[in-house]
Amino acid sequence: MKRLITSSSSVLLGFSAAVGALLAVSVVAFADTGSGQVTAARASVDPTTLLDSFQRPRTERDALSPEVDSELRTLSSTAPSDALAPGDPVAARSRRVTHDDGTTFFLVPTTRKQLCIAVVPGGAAGCTAGIGLAEDGVEFQLVDSDGLGQGDPTVVRGIVAAGAAGLEVASASGTHEAALVEGTFSISLSDVPTAVVVPMRDGSVRQVTIPAPPQP
Repeated sequence: MKRLITSSSSVLLGFSAAVGALLAVSVVAFADTGSGQVTAARASVDPTTLLDSFQRPRTERDALSPEVDSELRTLSSTAPSDALAPGDPVAARSRRVTHDDGTTFFLVPTTRKQLCIAVVPGGAAGCTAGIGLAEDGVEFQLVDSDGLGQGDPTVVRGIVAAGAAGLEVASASGTHEAALVEGTFSISLSDVPTAVVVPMRDGSVRQVTIPAPPQP
């Protein structure tokens, strides 16, 4: 990215709507919310090369639970078409990342160089080709049990590229810093998030705008 501030309106749609109300739902597609069009046509990258969790040796604690392994294999086999199928999960390369609040990310590469992600507790799972991670430095989902801005907290969680110096989520009440754990983050807000900001170690800043939820 050549500009000091890089702003985008793309967000990760890769997690399924297993829990709560997500901003949008798909298997491996990304959305340009400015045009409303969904596309998976851009060339993918290998997301594992961009995540801190894959820059360390794998250990026994990184093993998948049988439930997560089954969920990810089902996700792969139920893609809308072969072109959108993320490939079979490679369990032998999985990583497990656990946050202080108990939120655990299972990160699993696939045979098509995508990355499947399962988050527990919660049950949300999905896969990504890593395009947003490479271009914006972050991919994320919004989870809200009663819909955005309706009362219950909104959880913003996802993955951030190696080279990030931190991550902040902006909302009407201010800017909220999220803890990064091996390239993953999860933060709960009392109001609707409006942007995710990723300051990079090279001094640049990447910003992803979150579109306002539709009015009832």
